[in-house]
Amino acid sequence: MFKYLLYYSLLFWTHLFSEKVLFSFDNSSVFEHDFFQQIAYSEWDSLDSLGKESFVNSFLSKELSYIESGLLGLDVVPKNYIKLKQRYNQLLINNTYEALVAYPLIKESDFKKAINNIENKVLVHHILIGFDGCALSGDFNKTKEEALTYTQNIFNDINLALNKTKKEEFVDVFASFAQKYSEDPSVNKNNGYIGWVSWGQVMASFQDEAFSLNPLEISKPVLTDYGYHLILVEDKKPSDYSYYNPALLDGFSKKMCLQTLSFDSLKIKSQLFDSSLLEKNGFSINSSAIDLMFSIVQKKQKEGLRGGKSSYLDWFEEGLQKEVLFVFKDRGFGVGWFLNSLKNAPATRVPSIRKKEDLVDLLKSFVVQQEALFLGKKEGVHLSSFFKEEFLKHKKNILYNEYLSFLINSLPEPDSSFVQKKYSNGLYKGEYIKPKSVVYSEIKTKTREEADSAYSFYLTSGDFDLTLKTFKGSVKTPVTLGRGGPLSSMAFDLNVGDVSKVVENTNKTFSIIRVESFIKEEPFTLEKVYKQIERKIKKASQDSVKNNLAFNLRSKYNLQNFSIK
Repeated sequence: MFKYLLYYSLLFWTHLFSEKVLFSFDNSSVFEHDFFQQIAYSEWDSLDSLGKESFVNSFLSKELSYIESGLLGLDVVPKNYIKLKQRYNQLLINNTYEALVAYPLIKESDFKKAINNIENKVLVHHILIGFDGCALSGDFNKTKEEALTYTQNIFNDINLALNKTKKEEFVDVFASFAQKYSEDPSVNKNNGYIGWVSWGQVMASFQDEAFSLNPLEISKPVLTDYGYHLILVEDKKPSDYSYYNPALLDGFSKKMCLQTLSFDSLKIKSQLFDSSLLEKNGFSINSSAIDLMFSIVQKKQKEGLRGGKSSYLDWFEEGLQKEVLFVFKDRGFGVGWFLNSLKNAPATRVPSIRKKEDLVDLLKSFVVQQEALFLGKKEGVHLSSFFKEEFLKHKKNILYNEYLSFLINSLPEPDSSFVQKKYSNGLYKGEYIKPKSVVYSEIKTKTREEADSAYSFYLTSGDFDLTLKTFKGSVKTPVTLGRGGPLSSMAFDLNVGDVSKVVENTNKTFSIIRVESFIKEEPFTLEKVYKQIERKIKKASQDSVKNNLAFNLRSKYNLQNFSIK
């Protein structure tokens, strides 16, 4: 039996909370920051006891399933290995583009501000004054200059009032000024209260000023697109990021800074990066091979077939010869390379090929992605703490699902004696019973006139069998109680031999019926319901595995009393 160690004491290293070990296994440990990177501390703090217990179980299930997966070698099972490799490559491509394309666009000053403030948040109130042309909804008569002067005067008046006020009343005084002067549409509801603000949540000029203030300090007028603000910081405290692994804060700060960049600028820079990769490495296409591939697509589409990843793989594999498709870095690559790239690409990232340029663009995307993988490793992107943590998160999610599947697939087939017992118990409870059914003859017509004519013929002749034959009716298959619609429901209200009046059906046809017989309810044979019972037993067993996963793993690893304080 392996030895597992639990720690309940704080280990202060270089960062508060970040090095508290929750539990250890062999040479690896799970830290408190691993937990709070899965759920924000503020969200965790707001949960009730049941919510906290539920999330702890979810967290432990994933962490311990990851350990179990390693012991079972699930990560090297071919299909899982391929899935993990594909996820690794896709994440590395994304991170390489961020590192080489997006991050260079970030201003050094913006990054320094983010890294300096990411671990803090401020409790903010504000007064907002709009002006003609600002983004704030409403009509404003003041010019930008007049709004600044007006806001400055309010600032002076608030400071005069605060000089005569106790500090514990500062917020109330500021709120009263907000009610009187603020032009924020929500001021009547919140008195200028914004709430706790973390870095990256509000506009740059606003957050720059807010995070520079001391508690109970008021800013001078701050300009944003919405007007001029006076900001009061009521309090400061650690942000959710203060509970993260300190080694990751650099990466999260850069992610924050990316939010300030325009999508268009990132798109243009990315396109230039791709073009540069292709050009400097001598990318050249064999046009005749591309023409042949596109002709195959056109032929299949003319046959009425729809394109997609699976379709393209089938079409190209059966219709292409081995030849050079393109040259890159002075090396020739064939159709096989393209097909292999297509196999590894997520289906959602394979566009419809409607014109030859679509095929060329798809080929280029595979080439630049492959080169991005090379550059990512060359530049050490895959060695960064942020990338390793991101991939580990994905790996744990994948292996958690694979471990759960492994447990479910390992369940034994239900024993026949257990199925028999379930069947017997079910009969005792009124289950597995074939319900009462009715057999009736029906004359169905398309119009009311035809139905009335048939009914008149029956009344005149007094012979329903003759009427049934004359109007081409027939005996219907038995219909169980509760099925078959209004017509069959009415049949259960009749006696054997009774003939109904004309009935309008839900599909606008018309019917006349005669009840021929009733079939009493009776038990289904075990043979008839065996598979049904077997499926129920399997479903119950699978649900038990899922529902008891956390309990069983906590017991195995001696973590029954584990909790997050």
